[in-house]
Amino acid sequence: MLDSCAKARIAVPQEVAVLSVDNDELLCETTIPQMSSIQMTTEQAGFEAARVLDGMMRGRQRGSFRQSVITYGFSHIVTRPSTATVLLADALVVRTLEFIRINADIAVKVEDVVKHLHVSRRSLETRFKAVTGRTVYSEIMRVRLERVRTLLCETPASIERIAEICGFNDASHLGKMFRQHFGTTLSAYRRQNRKRSDSSATCTSPARAG
Repeated sequence: MLDSCAKARIAVPQEVAVLSVDNDELLCETTIPQMSSIQMTTEQAGFEAARVLDGMMRGRQRGSFRQSVITYGFSHIVTRPSTATVLLADALVVRTLEFIRINADIAVKVEDVVKHLHVSRRSLETRFKAVTGRTVYSEIMRVRLERVRTLLCETPASIERIAEICGFNDASHLGKMFRQHFGTTLSAYRRQNRKRSDSSATCTSPARAG
């Protein structure tokens, strides 16, 4: 779902919240943004499955067990940034995120955001950091790098061309920022996802460095 939103350039969670099931921490903690998930009561599921199996082994009502549906609940929801709808509470932050999302590819700077919103940089940075936990600059860079990730996965464009499209000074600058953010090189990430593509898999979100 996150990959689909990225391809459609739908901002998560600003435009849509994403909630997964089973709380696979390896997956949920390494997506961008990190994904909220429903923690299922797997012990209850195991108990119900064992109860049905026991009945089948004892030969009780074989036909009805084949047709039955085992249901079980969930214990809680593990909240992460993919459902951080609190972002909608501050209109200035929402407008900032929207402006960045639309203009990040044209090398927009923090000064451009401030000028567009007619607000002081100090006020904007304070409110933005309070809601998102990031600076305006880091959000600009995050959006650019997400675009880079998509182009690496879905196009044969050269690294130099991708750097130009996404507003970086040159391929060297892009490579440095990509490695700092994702902990891998552009070429390695592209190779990895080309192999996945050959196996009909989707483009993956690498873990953040550090």
